[in-house]
Amino acid sequence: MQKLWKAYFYGSSGRDFSAFNLKNNSTKSSALYELLSLPCFSTNNLRIYSEGATRTRIEKTKEIADNPIVQKYLHVCCTNGNNCNWCLKCKRTILTLDALGKLDDFKNVFNIEYYKKNKLEYLKWLYREHISDGKMYDPIYEHYKKEIIIFIKLEYWANYYFKHLFKAYKSNGHKIYEFFGIRISIRI
Repeated sequence: MQKLWKAYFYGSSGRDFSAFNLKNNSTKSSALYELLSLPCFSTNNLRIYSEGATRTRIEKTKEIADNPIVQKYLHVCCTNGNNCNWCLKCKRTILTLDALGKLDDFKNVFNIEYYKKNKLEYLKWLYREHISDGKMYDPIYEHYKKEIIIFIKLEYWANYYFKHLFKAYKSNGHKIYEFFGIRISIRI
């Protein structure tokens, strides 16, 4: 590769560099520190640059969505040889294509019927991701926030509080259940 090109422009994750820091990145997406990592892969003959951090994922997708080659061969899946429709990247891309009104153009690379039948699950996922990592999902969430009805939000928060209010664990030969501060211990 070094003999063919002098520069390689890596398609950035879409996160701007304001999120860059050196603290506690072990549990975060590598996209947060590509500003630091990409130069490490450069050599004397090949420079690798991050490109596109100033544009949102929607803007980037809009740029390529009308290209027939992209419509036929787009592959974003991080778990499968084909787009699975269910991993993070597939869900994010399908929602973006739908927001752009381009979904049917990608019927060769995504299971569009599955998405349409399960759109509510995709919206639930989007809401959860928006709550936990808002910056990355803000542009797509803004498009769908009118469709994310109160029932989706209530379901999310009910599950969230239930998980935090109800605990079950084992300790010293006992199964311990805690709910609203009440502890029940059962010998096992």
